[in-house]
Amino acid sequence: MRTRKELEKLLEARKSRVETLDLIIENRVPERANLALPYLSDSDGIVRATALECIASEQPKRAYLKDIIKLLKDEWPTTRISAIEYMVDAGAIDHLHEIFPLLSDIDPLVRAYSIWAITNLGDGSCSKLLESKIDIKASDYELISIHFFRLIHEEKIESLDFLIRELSNESYGVRCFSASTLVDTAESLANFQTRIADAVEAALKIENTIAGKECLERALQELNELLEKL
Repeated sequence: MRTRKELEKLLEARKSRVETLDLIIENRVPERANLALPYLSDSDGIVRATALECIASEQPKRAYLKDIIKLLKDEWPTTRISAIEYMVDAGAIDHLHEIFPLLSDIDPLVRAYSIWAITNLGDGSCSKLLESKIDIKASDYELISIHFFRLIHEEKIESLDFLIRELSNESYGVRCFSASTLVDTAESLANFQTRIADAVEAALKIENTIAGKECLERALQELNELLEKL
């Protein structure tokens, strides 16, 4: 493994920046967040996203929250999503309002993750806000997230049926998003864990894409780990 000074030198070279950040993450370099922090404002979107991933891999999450919140306005949708995920992991309830504008984001997956984050960080009082943002043109991703909210905060059991049905959506991306949302549901509502695990296992048996299989396998593994704790 390279020394810290060698890593700093490699990060200064633009061509090796992403590769070096990946190396830092892979080797779990101590205090790696401090190495990555300056590159959250890099001109290259891939560098910014990788720097965020590097920071997110280290605790404590809230130590860099103010820097991550700025990336909610990043031009790259994937970076905005990663920033949203970071805020949820950090339990940034006091900054929930910073996510609200992303409910109107141009990217449907960013909008979906915004609803997902509000479900995790907010409470039932957010219901009117979410319903006002969801219309007949809502993407499948957004509908999955709004049903996640309804299930967690409004105890609408029919929303679980919707999430399970989406495991058969024609888009593998939507199927994967539904699977990950069902894992989140199982973590919050233990009484549905067996039903969810059975549904994901059934979906895995008929999945016809490599990426979809990998996603469903990860989801099923997490669900089985939850079931072992019961």
